[in-house]
Amino acid sequence: MTVSGTRMRALLVLLALNAGSPVTNQQLIDGIWGQRPPGRALHALRALVSRLRRVLPAGAVEWHAAGYRLAAPPEAVDALRFEQRVAAARTRTPAEAVADLREALDIWRGDALTDVADLPFAQAHIVRLEELRISAIEDRIEAQLQLGESLRLTAELQSLSTAHPLRERLRGQLIRALYLSGRQADAVAAYEETRRMLADQLGLDPSPALREAHLAMLRGEPVPHAVHPPPEARPPDLVLAPPALPTSNLRTQVTSFVGRAADILEISRLLDDARLVTLLGPGGVGKTRLAEEVATALEQQLGEVWTVELSAVRDAAELPRAVLAVLGSPEPAGRASDRSGDIDRLIGALRSRHMLLVLDSCEHLVRATAQLGGMILSSCPGVKVIATSREQLGIAGERLWLVEPLALPPVDADSRTAGSYVSVQLFAERARSVRHGFEVDDSNVAAVVRLCRSLDGIPLLLELAAGRLRALSVEQLADRLDDRFEMLGGSNRMSLGRHQTLRAVVDWSWELLSSTERTLLCRIAVLHGGATLHSAERVCRGPGLAGEQVVGVLTALVDKSMVMATGPDALGEPRFRLLDTIRLYALEQLAVTGEEQAVRRAHAEHFLEFAERIEPTLRGHDQLDGFEWLRANQDDLHAAARWAAESAEPELGLRFVGVLGWYWLLTGQHVECENIATRALRRADGTAGRVLSVAHTMRALNGFGHQDRREISASLGIAADLGGDENGGPSHPAQRMAAPLLATLTGDHVSALERAGVLISEPDPWMSACAHFLRGETYLQLRDPATARDELGRALERFHVAGDQWGAGQVASSLADLHTSLGDHQAAARHYAEAIDRLERFGVTEDSIEARTKLARGLVACGEHDRAAGMLSAALDAAHRLGMREPLARVHYELGESARRDNDTDLARDHLGRAWQLLRTEAGAAQRRKPGRHGPTADSCVPRAPGVLRSVRMALAHLRGVSE
Repeated sequence: MTVSGTRMRALLVLLALNAGSPVTNQQLIDGIWGQRPPGRALHALRALVSRLRRVLPAGAVEWHAAGYRLAAPPEAVDALRFEQRVAAARTRTPAEAVADLREALDIWRGDALTDVADLPFAQAHIVRLEELRISAIEDRIEAQLQLGESLRLTAELQSLSTAHPLRERLRGQLIRALYLSGRQADAVAAYEETRRMLADQLGLDPSPALREAHLAMLRGEPVPHAVHPPPEARPPDLVLAPPALPTSNLRTQVTSFVGRAADILEISRLLDDARLVTLLGPGGVGKTRLAEEVATALEQQLGEVWTVELSAVRDAAELPRAVLAVLGSPEPAGRASDRSGDIDRLIGALRSRHMLLVLDSCEHLVRATAQLGGMILSSCPGVKVIATSREQLGIAGERLWLVEPLALPPVDADSRTAGSYVSVQLFAERARSVRHGFEVDDSNVAAVVRLCRSLDGIPLLLELAAGRLRALSVEQLADRLDDRFEMLGGSNRMSLGRHQTLRAVVDWSWELLSSTERTLLCRIAVLHGGATLHSAERVCRGPGLAGEQVVGVLTALVDKSMVMATGPDALGEPRFRLLDTIRLYALEQLAVTGEEQAVRRAHAEHFLEFAERIEPTLRGHDQLDGFEWLRANQDDLHAAARWAAESAEPELGLRFVGVLGWYWLLTGQHVECENIATRALRRADGTAGRVLSVAHTMRALNGFGHQDRREISASLGIAADLGGDENGGPSHPAQRMAAPLLATLTGDHVSALERAGVLISEPDPWMSACAHFLRGETYLQLRDPATARDELGRALERFHVAGDQWGAGQVASSLADLHTSLGDHQAAARHYAEAIDRLERFGVTEDSIEARTKLARGLVACGEHDRAAGMLSAALDAAHRLGMREPLARVHYELGESARRDNDTDLARDHLGRAWQLLRTEAGAAQRRKPGRHGPTADSCVPRAPGVLRSVRMALAHLRGVSE
């Protein structure tokens, strides 16, 4: 596999450096083109992604609401695997660290990112990776020195020190290795060389540690950090030492720490440069455990480590006393305590000590903690502080570290892929504690993925859920997470009260909010796909919260970790979203306020207004931009449409059907259209005729191949009879096609041609294209292929003029079918390729998968068997991602036929058997969806695939040697 072209390699590198996570469109554009992006940068990026997808395995590059994502675990990328190995090594014993670091360094096969080194984005990554490589070498040498391998290291260290003369750590390691090898004179000479070089080139003196090592060597004493003999090799002590005073109150953990090794490393590095690091994040995300793990990792280095749990401290005046109590400095007897006296005693107790102080759960005492922390930092130079909070302290010198939820697997992840994600690993680890031998496998992976995603990858919630597996299966648990506050009760009595139940976790945060913050949180919860600032201002304003207040209150909620700022979406707009658990809690509170209906109405009206403005672009040159906006807001559009269809305002629901109908057609979401349209039409009494007309048109257009022909005819008949604007014209361009479409359905081909012919001369090229397309399809039914080809050719030209990519894809697919029927497989292949290219710009749909399977069939007819096999493989991957039975069955049928032609009976039987089972299952589902409307045979329940079930049956019979 070769990725040619600098820009395409840059795209691959940018995606690989974030493997498994989405990279926004803007980040990709900036990285590839820098300060000089092309005029239509988003279109250029899509084209580049399309080219890259042709080179990489199917499904490797996935579209994401935020941009694009390389569907690979981080371990599949050398640079990320290297970073993970190095991070893990720094938490291990010296012997384990040496082995791990050697494996990590073996991953390097040359300089980093050489193919894109000239691009601006690459330099920072190259410098960072190179620095990490040298640091890993230094870590490996340090571990070997601790193991007593100084003799083996002197030659390597001399070479490294020559290559990196200003790295003081390497110089110090060389000096120690020489001294520990018995070469005291050489060690002193190396120190002098280092001292002169630092003075000459930088005007600096050696560090205190190096100077201390130099003095120790001159005295013949052990140098700092020198390795002492292991305990069993030391002579027995002659005098019993007094018991040592405690230097830590860290708890011994009873559960493993899953993931976040890189976080421990980075936070430790932050503490090298700063003396206060605040770990921020929502409740249950793991701030306390992460702080404890960092403290454990630094305990040997810092000497003393003390952690102070503040959740039980309610009065700010008690804060200094709580810290003193942990440090073993209780209030003096016989003397009244006051806050200023407590602070003085605390500063006195800390002033001369070297230690790490962990202040855990500060969010309810932010101001007092900030004041106390500032005093400690300014008066006690040997003290470093880690604070955990849902809100930053906001004092000078504070460094922030956002503790994010654990990475989530894709919706359609298989057991192997899902198992590479930390959220799944944690859930499985905790599940094994209550259900011995639990593993994530093909039988339960869908439920595990659904559960992890529903719980947002929050460690505490995953642990609470795992505790329920003693009584429930994963599937039962995942199905009941809508009632998660009841399901996830206390399962660990050792936890703090606020961590024993899910409701207690959220209650703790809720109580810390002001009334205005609570109002905004309740209202913003109705936004399903995350809020832009504009949508938040429009939907959330109302009694108690003016529109101009929203930005300030929203910022406060972000600061308090109740709302997450997720950066720009696919359209470049910053988004704000709630974790699903917080959203459900806020919706409960919204129902209590009595204003839920008003907020939902504001939500529906806002998104309807925007959709009505965007919808016309779906039939022109801005089609893809309009499509991207609708797709980015699909969750909110659908939620608003469902609410409107079921509310007491049916006209609002019907307007949603009209405005989203064409989008549903483009994306193949026909069932969504049917469900919402059916509910809205039930309540349609008194609704304006033109609104009804458009809704029936959209329902009919989405029903082709899915609904009963009589239902489609009924909808088209109503659409043709109703509706029109105040001047008598149709209210939607597609509605003008209702009459000719109805004539086609009823077999009145002459009337269909005449009615469509009237529209051909329309100045709107889109309308003209639709008319030619309908006439072409009608001539195909009349068995006039020559005229049909002419009409379809004109339709393709007019769709190109109109700028409708989807329409052009549909016509190209019809032309390909026509050329196939005429035996011109080369022409058919060209048209199928065009159809696939245009249709897949709108994501994977049934139409694009069908085009791929037909193209594969045509390639076989042209003798291009390898290319056909690749096309079917891509179609199978796309069908799995789409998750619909019928398209998947079609692909399995084609693969079975291909295997049959190759005389691979076993493979053919496997694929055809899967196709048969999928079609039978879909047939049963169709009967359940529309009872009594289909005949008794399974074939009649698969209207999109006429004859496919019969073809599968015949192919299976042929394999059994039975004539059908």
